[in-house]
Amino acid sequence: MLLLHGFPQSGAVWDAVVAELPMRRSIRPDLRGAGASDVPRGGYGLASQIAELCALLDALELDRVDIVAHDWAALVALGLAFASPERLRRLVIVGVPHPFIRISPALVRAMPSMWFDFVLAAPGIGPAALRRGRQRILRTLLVDYCARERSDDEIEGYLAPYRDPARARAGSALYRRLILPTFLAILAGRYRRRRLEVPTLVVYGADDPIVARMGMQSASRWAAHLEVHALAGASHFVPEERPAELARVIRVFLDGDAAQRDSGSSAAATGPVAGSADAASGEA
Repeated sequence: MLLLHGFPQSGAVWDAVVAELPMRRSIRPDLRGAGASDVPRGGYGLASQIAELCALLDALELDRVDIVAHDWAALVALGLAFASPERLRRLVIVGVPHPFIRISPALVRAMPSMWFDFVLAAPGIGPAALRRGRQRILRTLLVDYCARERSDDEIEGYLAPYRDPARARAGSALYRRLILPTFLAILAGRYRRRRLEVPTLVVYGADDPIVARMGMQSASRWAAHLEVHALAGASHFVPEERPAELARVIRVFLDGDAAQRDSGSSAAATGPVAGSADAASGEA
């Protein structure tokens, strides 16, 4: 199981989730621009990130894996699922919508909460906002987009890496080259011209100020097997806010093939998770 994240810290953001999945081998690499990875000036676009992820799988001699990914790393994992579906067995994306959302009144209402994407993507302005002064945008995201209180030390752990000019530049490049272009491609319907063959689970916090308000419609026309699960009491930072609950839904989803073989049932139908106490109407 490959665990991917979009934070400047190491893969420690997944520690509490992994602790709940003791029987699974987990690998937590740092993608370019995240964790302890190098921060060169280029290579932050989606195609480059997908190529590096494939190269990593080759280097680890992993032909086919389960991937669990959060935030912008989930966009990279989705890109891999479309480009090389044979490399994935199952995919769990956390804190992002599925790629088949349409422009709707609900989505328009959610857009103002995405103001920071455009600021951080701006050349010059974005790197400066990430590293200078009190780093107010990052502080706002860490506090207002999180469903639990953070200690000063925890906040500092997020902020400190971005004071490095190279890492702040890389952070801005990720917004400019990967996050915003991918989101705009989704809105333009580019992904609705393709089909997602990899069984995929979308998990989001029911209190996420962006994803929970997007009102995602069913994606059965474009996905062979897509499930959606909202976690109550969580916002954007689901792996840190509700690690035990996230681990539970990951376990159920990744074990789905075995459970279906044992019961003799067929694959689950595409669409939102039905009958879940945490499932919200629509999608995140």
